[in-house]
Amino acid sequence: MLGVKGLHKLSEKPNISKISMKLLLEYYEEYLKPYSFTYELEDGQVIDLNFEKEHFCHLIGVETVAKNVYRNEAVLKRYKGELGYRRIDDGEITFQHLKNLKHRRSGKSKFKSIKDKLIFFYLIPHALESSEVILEYKIIHNAIKCKMLIYDITHGVCVNIGVDEDEDTPGYHFMRTFLIERITQNNDGLKFVSGQPSVFVKKITKTEVSSGKVVLVKSPNQSEVEEKKNN
Repeated sequence: MLGVKGLHKLSEKPNISKISMKLLLEYYEEYLKPYSFTYELEDGQVIDLNFEKEHFCHLIGVETVAKNVYRNEAVLKRYKGELGYRRIDDGEITFQHLKNLKHRRSGKSKFKSIKDKLIFFYLIPHALESSEVILEYKIIHNAIKCKMLIYDITHGVCVNIGVDEDEDTPGYHFMRTFLIERITQNNDGLKFVSGQPSVFVKKITKTEVSSGKVVLVKSPNQSEVEEKKNN
């Protein structure tokens, strides 16, 4: 079984037997939730991207699997938001638990449909730090509903990170969705990218939320990258 740091250092996708739901939550807590990512775009827009506990279950597809089985909102609540997050942390929601959630009529689980999200979740922090372009997303495929799309092609896949603005908090952006497109001989992986209007990223700033300390400044369109190490 991999650890959090080992997962972050991978140079190729892991076997799903080497990861767990709890490990992905710990990875989220280590490499995403403590930070905000600010993208200064060439057209003058500034996108501040933040991460909260309440978004995690949706990002990795826990809700998708549960909705295949349950319609009752009180039951579904146990697989979303902060309650779902706590249940993963407590070891109640595991890969096996999700595999066991089977549709009453078909007898099938939706677990396979989220497998790539789980396997390639480790790529999200890397994609956020390396993206040179952000797309002003126009909804073509219903699988992605968002304002902006950050993408990166790496490890044989296209990582698609859908970003939206909170309706109640203008200027506050969050990660609404996460999808993986595998690149094969018959698929260039650009299903969600092709034909979308793009904006170049001038600068990415990664900041530690608790202290306000800047830990990374990167200009993707330049060769120089400055990393500020913790003292």
